[in-house]
Amino acid sequence: MVLSMDKRQFLLAEHERILTSGQIFWPEWRSDFERFFEDILDMTPKWIGARYLGPREKALGIVPGNVEWHFKKQRFAERPVSKPATKSDKRRAAPKAVSASQKKKLVQSAKEERRKRIAEEFRRWEELQRAGDKGERTQGKAEHAMAQTRMPSMRRVSPLR
Repeated sequence: MVLSMDKRQFLLAEHERILTSGQIFWPEWRSDFERFFEDILDMTPKWIGARYLGPREKALGIVPGNVEWHFKKQRFAERPVSKPATKSDKRRAAPKAVSASQKKKLVQSAKEERRKRIAEEFRRWEELQRAGDKGERTQGKAEHAMAQTRMPSMRRVSPLR
């Protein structure tokens, strides 16, 4: 809220805002701030914060009889209000406990997947070694290909890049 600003300062700022906004503005108010101040002063609220002067009907513009005070939209006002979580909501949302046998199966399957990836990587590496020994590829291409097939944690920068 604007507490320290008096009505005259506030209406002067509103007058300038309306002039620069490009809205239709009654010619007598446009040219004479004192006339605007006298006509609007009685309807200016005591607490001015977060308000602005606007037309009731936009097509008519800001003219006598067609002005009202609007509240500025605030971001938090647009958000839906949610109720605070209760203990029962937290219990329902809590993940279900995994039994020891299920946990053991998950660990074993993760280990097996890792073993398969390592075995596949080693198989590709051996193929590249054999291809390099037979002379099918040059030394630089074999190193580059080996670097591409390594796991991300084992990858190194190739001198060819």
